[in-house]
Amino acid sequence: MHHEWRRSFATFLRDVGPAPSDLHSIDRFPDNAGHYVPGNVRWALPLEQANNTRANHRVTFHGETRTVAEWERHLRLPQGRVKWRLRHGWSVERALTTPVRPHR
Repeated sequence: MHHEWRRSFATFLRDVGPAPSDLHSIDRFPDNAGHYVPGNVRWALPLEQANNTRANHRVTFHGETRTVAEWERHLRLPQGRVKWRLRHGWSVERALTTPVRPHR
């Protein structure tokens, strides 16, 4: 943690500001492996924090990069579908654009 923040909560509050809501917590961003220092922290909601981990697989499609889970939510695909497709050798384009077949 930033040495000045350890000494003074007022300095932390000046640099980061108050939490926007009780749901927000501090997140290391944009470098989630970096330190808690000015310029690398933000207030984030739980879903934002879940998307900001090293364990996430990021996929770029048409110039836009999202986590696999974000793509699934964005495209309204079932949870785990894109991950399964990519693990089974599908191309990114095919994994993201193939519609889900209805169950028979």
